[in-house]
Amino acid sequence: MRTFTCLLKGWGLIDGQLIAIDGTKIQAQNSKGNYITPNGLAKKINYFDEKIEHYIQRLEEMAQEDELTNETVSLMEIKIDKYQKKRKHLAELKKKMNEEGKKQLTITDPESRAMKNNGKVDVAYNMQSARR
Repeated sequence: MRTFTCLLKGWGLIDGQLIAIDGTKIQAQNSKGNYITPNGLAKKINYFDEKIEHYIQRLEEMAQEDELTNETVSLMEIKIDKYQKKRKHLAELKKKMNEEGKKQLTITDPESRAMKNNGKVDVAYNMQSARR
């Protein structure tokens, strides 16, 4: 932008009193996996609910067939616990979004937003620069 401004001054098209403003999108450190919308949040919560239900059903089936061992029960409980913790975290994020009235949430860079950039959606900042 600086070079362009100097070029315009050299051609006499601007006198240096005008302030030129330009905008660009700068990609944030936040990955798309850490970008959350209400629909995406609902899908993830449903996925974790299904996984928890799957492991509970599997334990019940194995109990009916007398295939349960202490090791199997322990492994299943670990998996169920892992999914319950993830689901709890997502429920907290959902509550936070509802309380703050946000339509999107970015975990790593809270100030960044999803926006179109060259035909694709990126998690980014909309930066503005001004030059006299």
